[in-house]
Amino acid sequence: MQVSVENKGDLARQINVTIPAEDVSKKLDEQFARLAKNIKIDGFRPGKVPVAEVKKRHGEQVRAELAQKLVEDSLPQAIMDNKLQVAGQPNIHAHDVKEGEDYAYHAHVEVYPEVKVKGADKLKLTREVSEPSQELLDEAMQNLQKQLATFEEKKDAAADGDRVTINAVGKVDGKAFDGGKLDDFSVTIGSGQLIPGFEDGLKGLKAGAKKDLKVKFPAEYHAKDLAGKPAVFETEVVKVEAQKVEELNDDSVKALGMDSLAKLKEMMNEGAKNDLARASEQRLKRELFDQLDKANKVTLPESLIQSEQNALFQAQVQEWQRMGVTPDMLGKGMDEIKVELKDLAERRVKLGLVLAEIAKSNDVKVEDADLEEAINAQAERAGQQAAQVRAHFAQPNNRNQLIGPILEDKAVKFLLDGATITEKKVEAKELLSELQ
Repeated sequence: MQVSVENKGDLARQINVTIPAEDVSKKLDEQFARLAKNIKIDGFRPGKVPVAEVKKRHGEQVRAELAQKLVEDSLPQAIMDNKLQVAGQPNIHAHDVKEGEDYAYHAHVEVYPEVKVKGADKLKLTREVSEPSQELLDEAMQNLQKQLATFEEKKDAAADGDRVTINAVGKVDGKAFDGGKLDDFSVTIGSGQLIPGFEDGLKGLKAGAKKDLKVKFPAEYHAKDLAGKPAVFETEVVKVEAQKVEELNDDSVKALGMDSLAKLKEMMNEGAKNDLARASEQRLKRELFDQLDKANKVTLPESLIQSEQNALFQAQVQEWQRMGVTPDMLGKGMDEIKVELKDLAERRVKLGLVLAEIAKSNDVKVEDADLEEAINAQAERAGQQAAQVRAHFAQPNNRNQLIGPILEDKAVKFLLDGATITEKKVEAKELLSELQ
């Protein structure tokens, strides 16, 4: 076959492939002959169907299938022979083969850019660290108490901390709006779960009471058609329940599987230390990425940006589904949301290319032991589905999906090991904000 490569821009290339007519005819004859031996056509004995009859009935299909196979067989070879590092999927412009003619097609591809890394040596970073404060631990214990709290129905009026079950219909300008109907909806007064003014409006109401609650949606409310507008919620109180917070002691914590209150405090202290360490590492890596992002200018393959953009969008949609949020509730269209993710996609693609080059130039590689460690970690997190996780990664294609993230992690470790890192003590709450 004949192959030529045209430069169509910084990273764009057009691969032109021509396969000689004699090779095309040979492969076409082979496929027709093979089909003639196996096809069943009324009026002909099995294996005795004339090739001319096969061409008449199935010629178009065979020529289309051969065209696809010719591309599948020749394009990878053309890419390899011309030493092209292709990014993303090729955009192929092909057609059906014609008997007695050369078969020519072309493919548009993007290639990986040449990355000359800057700012990776003599890195100066700050590791922010903190220890669990007594205030932080006390707050954690109070939150645990609230999680374990029970509620008892009461006849008195609702007050701070009570759980109130309501039916309500929200209206703006006298008209009900989507998402404004609440049926048997429970809210704890003071939780901040509902828009400002709503929970305060429930104070003093008893079961059976009805009241029109006048509120105003925040100016930054996610639904743009409601943002900043006054609303009225026609509300009926179904039930009022008082919160009963149980004291944490050696006896009550046994329900949590703990031997004693001291053991629970010890576990929560260790948990807080782990969270702070994770937040510290995350913030350090973000500072590293910021420096690499600022120091390096890289021409990025558009195909990789689009792929990363789509991956980020799908992850966002899954998170919304988990939270019960729809794009309509955000007052945005799907295209608008995707556009908002482009800057992040570009940053991630750039950093991926920079870290890959750092790994390559410093002989940082992914070993079998690294893959096994990653698989074991995922299996451990999967719990009862551990066997399914291991079976999934037993497949080579699935296993290979782990290589990129592992290589990036090893490149980051390489950079951090060689960096000058200064520790700085910060407030525990401020550091933990990194995880929110």
